[in-house]
Amino acid sequence: MTAKRLGLVHDLQAAVFASLIDPANPNARSQTENILSAVREVGVQIKTLQALDEADLETVFAPSAGWEADGLVIGDDDLFYRS
Repeated sequence: MTAKRLGLVHDLQAAVFASLIDPANPNARSQTENILSAVREVGVQIKTLQALDEADLETVFAPSAGWEADGLVIGDDDLFYRS
């Protein structure tokens, strides 16, 4: 599924992505491996961001203001999908 999502965005001429992962999630390793595999398949660049909790989100995104990403792949984690 990750490769398909990256492929769709890449078709729109996207070349640089960020991924957001919660390293404390038991599935973080497999999510990261899936993203990296998709990146190799699609041929784009990736920067991985990690956040453990809501307070980390601002800290994680602040340094990214200096670089541009065409898309963001968000890991499957309740932290990122709370309302």
